[in-house]
Amino acid sequence: MLKPLTVHCKDKHNDDGVYTLQPGESHRFKFYPNPIFHKTLWFCSFQWTGAFRHFDIYDQKRDKCEHVQCFWEISKP
Repeated sequence: MLKPLTVHCKDKHNDDGVYTLQPGESHRFKFYPNPIFHKTLWFCSFQWTGAFRHFDIYDQKRDKCEHVQCFWEISKP
């Protein structure tokens, strides 16, 4: 049986809040990469029964998602 997933995403100055997603649900957030310093970093934590993971979900120097939509998917290992 699939369990809910708790998601918390933020960057240094903005907090998207904590969300609990049921299986099959999704969460959308929006941000604007820094056009001058190119140092935007969004990180998210994911928690479900018996597990906790933390990822740099968007790193402006690594990811090329500027001006387009990007999608990420997480699944139980």
